[in-house]
Formats: sequence, structure tokens, C-alpha cells
Amino acid sequence: MLASLAEFRAAGMERLRAKSLDLTAFLESGMHAVAASTGSRLEILTPSDPAARGCQLSLVAHGHGKALSST
Repeated sequence: MLASLAEFRAAGMERLRAKSLDLTAFLESGMHAVAASTGSRLEILTPSDPAARGCQLSLVAHGHGKALSST
């Protein structure tokens, strides 16, 4: 744990947050593209404004039920 904290400290919170924003925006864009190309009814519950969300997206896949959790 101390080694990971040293890495986070070396990277700096500004750089970590910037990467977090980029990765979350990339995922959001990808989810919109998947929904558009497949006709899926994916709803992103997390606010679109990066300042109003953390580093995750909460999704609802309407009408998919077990299809998303099957392996």
C-alpha cells in the first residue's frame, strides 16, 4: 500500500484527475456509440457534466435482463 501511495503522490492529483476525466469521457462516448449502433436502450444515470460526477458511470440497460450478466 505504501508503494502505491508513493506512486499516486509522484503522479500528482491534478494529473490523476485529468486522466480520470479523460477515461470517463471515453467510456461515456463509447456507451453512446454502442447504444446508437445496436439500438440498445442504455441510460447513463451519472451526470454528463464532469464536474458533477466522480470517476464512474452508472448505467441502466433497459430490457436486457439476464443477457448482460450471462457468461
